[in-house]
Amino acid sequence: MGCRLYPVTKNPRSIERIVGVPIGTMDRLDKHYADRYSEDLPITEVNELWQRMNKDPDLRTLNCFMDEGWGRWEEIPGVDRVGPYGSIGECTDEKLVRELLAANQIVIDFKDLDGLGVCWS
Repeated sequence: MGCRLYPVTKNPRSIERIVGVPIGTMDRLDKHYADRYSEDLPITEVNELWQRMNKDPDLRTLNCFMDEGWGRWEEIPGVDRVGPYGSIGECTDEKLVRELLAANQIVIDFKDLDGLGVCWS
């Protein structure tokens, strides 16, 4: 089956820093989805929105990360240190988060990341 590993934070700037896109990209992506799911929007305009997003490398990169996280694992190394392994879990303890990311060869700068955690599903 497999799981995906995602960051957990209430600060969209932290996600932008992790992904390496300019500040404000999350706001633009949120607007894209708000526009896309507007009930008054004809399908031709929905298609145009997707085409515009896919032409914008920052929006495309952030959107892919939000969908796929850091990738897919059949088993997430180190997750057994957090609690019982299951298909869904979360960890916000900074020391364990650092260990879990390191066990999965994920390198990020934790400076100013506002209580970053991880979840898997």
